[in-house]
Amino acid sequence: MINPTKIYKLSRVLNSTSEFEKLRLRIETIKQEIRLEESEFTNPSSTMGHNLSNAQLRQLEHSIVQKKTLSLGKYLKMLAVEKKLPPVNDDTFGIATINKSYWSKLINDTLPTFEKNKLIRISFFLKLSLKQVITLLNKAGFTLSEENSRDYVIIFFLENKLYDIVDLEEILLSMDMRSLFTNSR
Repeated sequence: MINPTKIYKLSRVLNSTSEFEKLRLRIETIKQEIRLEESEFTNPSSTMGHNLSNAQLRQLEHSIVQKKTLSLGKYLKMLAVEKKLPPVNDDTFGIATINKSYWSKLINDTLPTFEKNKLIRISFFLKLSLKQVITLLNKAGFTLSEENSRDYVIIFFLENKLYDIVDLEEILLSMDMRSLFTNSR
């Protein structure tokens, strides 16, 4: 259970223009880094001194681009290995309430659509960095916006490495913001 002082501190941060601006700049920097990383190998120099044929060079460039542009499922698999996620069953994600079937479809890229709230809950469970969360959400067609108060609270938690979903949920509800578990307020 989060204490009232944390709620007070967060509400002060939410209302502080300088804190908001710092966080906005941090988010923009992360988004620029992600864009740069994703485009890093899409425009290789054509004036390299090598003995590869044009076909071999195209094949190599294609492989590099494919490796750099992981699907959401492959990216999540990579993060799960990096974070040493144990074999998944229906109890693995605990409070994040992600079941084995959803996880399997997610990492195998067989879901027709994604749910931002579930991806955020998975992110907190895996204790991902803000940059990793933004990358994950971008791959699903979502983003975190510092202009949105709810997203701002999520960003604040990630920036401060506060990964307790119960605390996050409590803050969201105490500020009359949408839950991570339902679409209602």
